[in-house]
Amino acid sequence: MFSKNMVVSFDEYIERRHTGSIKYDKYAFNRDDSSMKYRPNTIPMWVADMDLPSPPGVIKAISERARHGIFGYTAPTWKNTATILSYLQKKVCKLYEIHIYMYL
Repeated sequence: MFSKNMVVSFDEYIERRHTGSIKYDKYAFNRDDSSMKYRPNTIPMWVADMDLPSPPGVIKAISERARHGIFGYTAPTWKNTATILSYLQKKVCKLYEIHIYMYL
C-alpha cells in the first residue's frame, strides 16, 4: 500500500474547515450556522488527526469499492476476521495478559 517512492508534501496547506472535521469545526462559534465563524488565532493541535492526504493506495481502494455503487451491509470474511484476531492476540492480549475467545 505504501510505496518507498511516495512523496508527501508537509508544506501543502489543505483547508479542512467546513468539511465536518472535528479537529477544526469544533472551534467554530456556531457549528449550525452555515457561515461557521471561527475563533481567531486558534490552531488545533491534535496528534491523531494530521492534515495530510491519504496514501494513493488507500484512495484507489476506496474509489474502486465506491464504483461498485452498493453500500449495504457486508459480512466480514473469515480471512479478515482471523487476521484481526491474530493481530489482537499477538499485540493487545500479550500486552494486557488477556485472551480472546470466538464462539461460532
